[in-house]
Amino acid sequence: MKKIGKRLLAGCLMSVLVFAQIRPEIAYAQEEMTDVALQAESAVQETEETDIADIEADNQIASIDDSEVPGSDDIESTETESTETESTETESMETETETEVEMHTITGVQDLAEEDRRIDIAYADKPSLEELVEVMPKTMNVYLDGGKEVYTVPVTWYCVTGDYEETEGHYYQFSPLFDETQYQLSADLDLLTEVPYISVFLYAGDGISLLSSNSESSNTTIVFNYLVDELKMNSAAACGVLANIYYESGFDPHMEGDNNTSYGICQWHADRKTNLINYCKSNNLDYTTLEGQLAFLKYELVNSYSKIYNYMLDEKNTADGAYDAGWYWCYNFEVPANRETVSVTRGNLAKNTYWEQYGKDEIAPPAISNLQNLENGILLQWKVTAGVSGYNIYRKTSLSDAWTQIDSVSDGDINRYTDKNVSCGTNYYYAVTSYVGDNAYDTYVTTESVNYRTGPGTSYAKAGTLESDVQVKVDPSYKKTADGYTWYKIHYSGSDYYVASQYLKKQSSASGSTTLQESEKSSYKSIMYLTQVTLTKSENTADGVKISWNKVKGASEYYVYRKGGDGKYTRLGKSSGNTLNYTDKTAESGSTYTYTVRAVSGNSIGTYKSTSTIYCLAYPVISSVSNVQNGIHISWNKVKGASEYYLYRKGSDGVYSRLASVSESTLSYTDKKAVNGEKYVYTLRAVNKNTISAYHSLKGIVCLSVPVLDKAASKQDGMHISWKSVKGADAYYIYRKTGSGSWQRIGTTNKGTAVSYTDGSAVGGITYSYTVRACKDSSLSGYDRKGLVQRYSQSLVNYKTIEKVNYRTGAGTSYNIGGTFNKGTAVKVVANYSVKADGYTWYKIYYNGRYYYAANKYLKKA
Repeated sequence: MKKIGKRLLAGCLMSVLVFAQIRPEIAYAQEEMTDVALQAESAVQETEETDIADIEADNQIASIDDSEVPGSDDIESTETESTETESTETESMETETETEVEMHTITGVQDLAEEDRRIDIAYADKPSLEELVEVMPKTMNVYLDGGKEVYTVPVTWYCVTGDYEETEGHYYQFSPLFDETQYQLSADLDLLTEVPYISVFLYAGDGISLLSSNSESSNTTIVFNYLVDELKMNSAAACGVLANIYYESGFDPHMEGDNNTSYGICQWHADRKTNLINYCKSNNLDYTTLEGQLAFLKYELVNSYSKIYNYMLDEKNTADGAYDAGWYWCYNFEVPANRETVSVTRGNLAKNTYWEQYGKDEIAPPAISNLQNLENGILLQWKVTAGVSGYNIYRKTSLSDAWTQIDSVSDGDINRYTDKNVSCGTNYYYAVTSYVGDNAYDTYVTTESVNYRTGPGTSYAKAGTLESDVQVKVDPSYKKTADGYTWYKIHYSGSDYYVASQYLKKQSSASGSTTLQESEKSSYKSIMYLTQVTLTKSENTADGVKISWNKVKGASEYYVYRKGGDGKYTRLGKSSGNTLNYTDKTAESGSTYTYTVRAVSGNSIGTYKSTSTIYCLAYPVISSVSNVQNGIHISWNKVKGASEYYLYRKGSDGVYSRLASVSESTLSYTDKKAVNGEKYVYTLRAVNKNTISAYHSLKGIVCLSVPVLDKAASKQDGMHISWKSVKGADAYYIYRKTGSGSWQRIGTTNKGTAVSYTDGSAVGGITYSYTVRACKDSSLSGYDRKGLVQRYSQSLVNYKTIEKVNYRTGAGTSYNIGGTFNKGTAVKVVANYSVKADGYTWYKIYYNGRYYYAANKYLKKA
């Protein structure tokens, strides 16, 4: 290793830098440091050669060949040269002063020797800053300008918080200062955290000594165990708190500061000191003891500093986590002056001192693999961590809440836990930790609903209520009788409470010790607990199979599943949280289906247990309803899967009654009980054992009997047909045909009382068949299929037109013109028939196989 030096910065520079240390404002002021260096340089020029040699010897700065250090000046190193005359030395110094000093960048720093990293000082005999700096190393080994060669450079030290002599702290960080006329620290190195520093500890003893890192009070371990066991912090978070408590009090619960306005291990100040005293008094604790002060610390964190507490509970259990915890606690809980810098020193103390003593090798946290709603709670599953003793289960209902340990699984090979203490519609967050060690709590279960209290007695505050069948941990070493009860101490939701023993039943005994090493918490997963959906009904409807269910609290929608002949559930669809039914329109008649429903909220989905099985039957579609000779005839389409059909009828009373049951092969029925003139509505339902379809197809009809035909007679104006009136009819339809042809409707009477009709289109010499149907609204009666058969007889007389004349389709000028006869056209006129209309007398003429009408004034008998 090579050492470098500069007679320019020999002993006096060290003294000046110590002087600068006493003035903390120069800590980072590069310009001021340059002035100091120049002053030091001037002083060196006036120093005798022998003084310089002495100082160089004191500070162990060796001279080397300048070729070994880039840019160094010529430095004489032989004994002969060191005895040169004063004038020669002075001349040489003047030459050196005029030479420009080359700057180097410190790009790396070797760590200090172990014995130089820490200084332990008696608090009662705290030395001056100058005395303290004097015992610190005078050189450091560094790397320059990115090279790999090690150089030894002069150094002095300063208190980074600048308050060593002004404050009563128990810990100070001293970082190095380099001659800034020759060296500058690389921008990639942080002076406070990445360059070796000296930790100065003040303890309750006498004198200055360089002690090992094990010279700490047993109180340190007591506080650490309380932070881990009672406050549930991991080792890193606890180390962060230890670093701050040490600075404040050195773990001395009797420590007084700030002119006796601050007290205790955390130096509670002013109102907080008063709160400490009052809290301990009200809880039968001594505020001057560690026990009382730690209890108050917990009270403060839970009730006044929950944000800080939650942050510490979520800290990563690593060396860097210890640094972060020390920094965060100082910055947000202690809030000292100059907290930006002070927080860094406490973070360093937590990481580089307490973590090395209390930090533990990390246990890998388990990874949560599944969260699932069950009928009786939430199933939590994780991947097993090799080599652990068990797992702790944590839960909270809001991300801003603190984690609460709800239970433990004392078998490292078990990978699941069911949380039964859940409420429907509540969102839960879960995390799991691995632990090594045994839990010393007995396991009990509540036999009925019971209150748990903050102390062993009914006079203590009620902390909450445990429902029946809740599992709790009981401290087997504690039992106390008070107020007529024997009280057990339980560990519940991360805290200790007290329950009357008569309401607890033992399930298992503890074994092992309470010393547990716990991993970081796993990444959390969340789920809303949703109870199973209870199906209330499944039924065949007109649109398909309809399923209905009860509402589930918290559900934003519901998933509907169906299982058919293949035995596998498939999701059919979904409905909104306010829609409590679903219709399966794809169900096929004649098939059996099982349905179930699951409640859903975001990514959370409830379990399913309640099912409903139904045989799907489509409703029968009525194809026709008609009046027939002996009643009303109903026909319908066949339904797949039906074993029979139920026929229903509704009359004037508005109530459906089952009219008949017919077999699956029968697709029609005649209602012979229908009353003439009454209106009826018919519908059907398909049936298969205990399953019945919907009834949707409805057909209404008025019961009308078949009109009884009277006679058909030839008249000059046409064939006259008559019949008997039908009850309920408001009109009649008249039909005609010739031979075996089809019936054609030729006319309508618009009154139910009109029981005759004249077929004015009948042609003489042709035989016609006539029949009639009664009508009421859209209902038609049956008809006499044979009808009245009659040959139409008519006399025609020969006429001629006496001038040009129009002939029309009816007797009157309002009828359409069928054509025009020229004068002298021969026509046949129906004998003995005439009609007066529109100022004319109209004759009926037979022309081209049809009947027309012409005014008689234009006709003359031939």
